[in-house]
Amino acid sequence: MTIYEELDKLKLTEIEKAWLGYCHNCSETQNTVLEDILKSNENTEFGMKHDFKNIKSVEDFQKNIPLSQYSDYEEYIEKLKLGENNQLFAQDIEYFIMTSGTSSGKSKLIPENEDSKNIKNTVYKLRNYYLLKTLLMSKADPNSQLNKYLISKGLNPKDVNVPELSNIVQNMHYLTFSSKTDNYETSAGIPIGFASGMSFEKSAFTKGISYPPRLMTKNDDEANNYLVMLFSLRFEDILYITTNNASNFNIKVEYAMDHAEELINDLRNGTITKRLNLSDEDRKYYESQMEAFPKRANFLEELLKKGKDQFIPKNYWPYVMLTKFWLGGSVGPNSETSRKYLDEKTIFFDVGYGASEGKFTIPTKPDTPEGILSIFGGFYEFKDLENGQILTADKVELNKEYELIITTYGGLYRYELHDIIEIIGFTGTTPNLIFKTKSGEILNISQEKIPAIEIVNKIKDGLNLSFKQVQIFENHDEKNYEIYIELEKETQINANELASKLNEILIESFELYELYDRMGLMTPLKVILMKNGWIESLYAMKSKGNVPKSQIKLPLIITEKPDKEYIL
Repeated sequence: MTIYEELDKLKLTEIEKAWLGYCHNCSETQNTVLEDILKSNENTEFGMKHDFKNIKSVEDFQKNIPLSQYSDYEEYIEKLKLGENNQLFAQDIEYFIMTSGTSSGKSKLIPENEDSKNIKNTVYKLRNYYLLKTLLMSKADPNSQLNKYLISKGLNPKDVNVPELSNIVQNMHYLTFSSKTDNYETSAGIPIGFASGMSFEKSAFTKGISYPPRLMTKNDDEANNYLVMLFSLRFEDILYITTNNASNFNIKVEYAMDHAEELINDLRNGTITKRLNLSDEDRKYYESQMEAFPKRANFLEELLKKGKDQFIPKNYWPYVMLTKFWLGGSVGPNSETSRKYLDEKTIFFDVGYGASEGKFTIPTKPDTPEGILSIFGGFYEFKDLENGQILTADKVELNKEYELIITTYGGLYRYELHDIIEIIGFTGTTPNLIFKTKSGEILNISQEKIPAIEIVNKIKDGLNLSFKQVQIFENHDEKNYEIYIELEKETQINANELASKLNEILIESFELYELYDRMGLMTPLKVILMKNGWIESLYAMKSKGNVPKSQIKLPLIITEKPDKEYIL
């Protein structure tokens, strides 16, 4: 039995002790996982080509198998698409996960088998355990969102234990922005979908979603924004909000503020406004799911009378206990905007670091992107950014940054993710880490090599600005950065003054930037403020080809300047 299977069979009340036991012996756990992956797949096309049968150590593994990119697997994946199994793994393929795209714009197809699917489910089980544990601990605060909700239901918070809380959570209403596709498969009939949609379909919480799941396939922004909020506003008891990028949530909230009267009218009458661009089939379906909620409409109308700025979730969904967003990386600042829309007692938890290729960390506490490396889910290597040395998980150092390399049960071997992570602690001998940035998102005009996310952090913390989107263009002709910012609200802030302050912050913060500035190898950066609606236009351009918004990752570094139409 594999380590993940051992963990998965345990009850919620038993799983943490066993998991932490593995964390205290990282090296042995990782060696066991690697041995299991190689043994299970030694007779596959890839395994025979790379002589898995004679690999007896980590050193053998690293000698036999070179570092790999997606292109190294395309030949095998084409065969898998045709239904030819035993290519990268011995198990039959179950489905492909489509990524949101590479830098070339072409989507990747990541194969999924029973093991890789079940490993993700075990990661979700552990992540959910820590969510429930955190919620249960919040009972100690008399004013917590959990206690407010339990009391509203006539329950005594002191009497609610973990299994009972788990049952409450599974029966609540919640708002998610997962994405799914319909009737998409290879010529051999193998399903293709997006990671969040596949996860949603297997989730125990599907019955609690606040809107018809069919809306997950609706890519028209106007119709999607309107209908998601219309159906969700029916309920007072939305307790949980989740999406990778908090911007998806913020956009919906702001849309509801701008269309509050229309939403309230439809809610009162059980109708759907005629102005939405819906097919006859879609309109008939969504109208069949809608009914009148006059009491709820009256409440929302009274709320709106207090001011448009009061028409926000903390007032119409007063019991939201928990949000789950990416709290780090380039989209992390979006979660800070979300906080102003929710009660101050709402718990903010990180989704967990992962990708279509796997789920790599298990967050254990709120308000941080930090998570424990999921050492049962794959074999991990770390490339030192300073000297290129490749280390195993038990050899990494505190506060150092590395590029992550993964070997998975899903047929990826020494696969370079091009993700930069930072080690910020240990659980036993297992590293705790955070995702920093993509290795390609490094600003480098004169060898200064500044991660773009650091510029974003300086804008947020150094300039104390709230913004919806930041993108950076490297102007090699003028030897400076052009930083495009859409603020939370259009204001009369002087862009030149912002640029001057930010330039001084970079000079103080980065030695090479200061040196090259002084030598004239770089010139002062520019700040260009963008009109409200710019971020929506970026999503609209990226969503062509039926890529759902929740799957889109907007780059920080851009190779072409934005459309002048959106410059203030």
